[in-house]
Amino acid sequence: MVHEYGHLICSKLLGFGGYIRSVRLSSVNYEVRPLDNQWTLFYLSGGLFQFLVFSLMSLFVQDRNVKIANRMTAIIGLVEGLSEPFQYWRLSGLGATLGILFAFLYLACELIRYKK
Repeated sequence: MVHEYGHLICSKLLGFGGYIRSVRLSSVNYEVRPLDNQWTLFYLSGGLFQFLVFSLMSLFVQDRNVKIANRMTAIIGLVEGLSEPFQYWRLSGLGATLGILFAFLYLACELIRYKK
């Protein structure tokens, strides 16, 4: 939902009005079709907002496991946000898959670092 709220905030800021239907909480619907450049900002905003929120949360939490989980979620948001403007990656789910892969690589690095 944090990802979708990033899209929602962007749609409000850019003036094409968006809303999230309570039946399907998985996407933002827009009232007015975004213009060419607005699409890119709209797609970037979801993942980058997720990255920002979870990165900030990881800074203020004391528990190491929660910190790692927050950072993993931030990594997924960053990778998906950067890939979402590209239609093929968005429709194929490749951006989300790569985000999850990078998050698990981060987890593996943390586990190796913890063992030392």
